[in-house]
Amino acid sequence: MLTVLAQIYFYTEEEGGRSQDAFSGYMPSISVDGELIMCRVLSDLEILCRGSEHQVKIELPYGEIFKEHFFTGYSFTLNEGGWIIGKGIILKVIGDN
Repeated sequence: MLTVLAQIYFYTEEEGGRSQDAFSGYMPSISVDGELIMCRVLSDLEILCRGSEHQVKIELPYGEIFKEHFFTGYSFTLNEGGWIIGKGIILKVIGDN
């Protein structure tokens, strides 16, 4: 499993995002080179409010397959089903677990 530190932003409902706030442990997908891979968003905050930026850890169970795409400064989108619900940027690759 690959873990990264990231700055993320969940879109508001008006921006095309979810109708409810996310939470620590939420499991959206990340778009990587045109493929969606699962991840888990972890935060010290219980609720991750839409319309605000959050610094979080992201665990990528299949991150080792896409490891070359995850580097400091890599921009990505957060997806739920076929919808883009947020965006983010990697601040630091913490490493493999």
